[in-house]
Amino acid sequence: MTLVIDSSVAASWSIPDEDSPAALRALTIASSDGASVPSLFWHELRNVLLVSERRGRLTSDEVHTGLAAVADLSPNVDELDGHSAILALARRHTLSAYDAAYLELAIRRGGTIATLDNKLAKAALAENLTVISDQA
Repeated sequence: MTLVIDSSVAASWSIPDEDSPAALRALTIASSDGASVPSLFWHELRNVLLVSERRGRLTSDEVHTGLAAVADLSPNVDELDGHSAILALARRHTLSAYDAAYLELAIRRGGTIATLDNKLAKAALAENLTVISDQA
């Protein structure tokens, strides 16, 4: 099984008040079997953690520790940009291009997607993917 994790799941591993059973399940799978992410993943994760720091939810040390912990999982960064497929999925499900990139990767890899984003989870279910989410 290829597990695609989105930035909402990875961020929840670092933000103390965002405990999530789905995120913990995804962490267990990623720790043992690995995970894949689209190329935009690291930019999104850095931004989520930085915004959390600015809002006083994390210290700068916690941001760096969180990034290092995710890096230790060595997620496979997929550099293929399926522009047409991503745009088609974004249009079909009214997703951002960012979210559609995670969806496209999970479809292409025939895998499972882990997300805390309800709209992305619903789109993944509509595409007949296995979804790890607290909301779907």
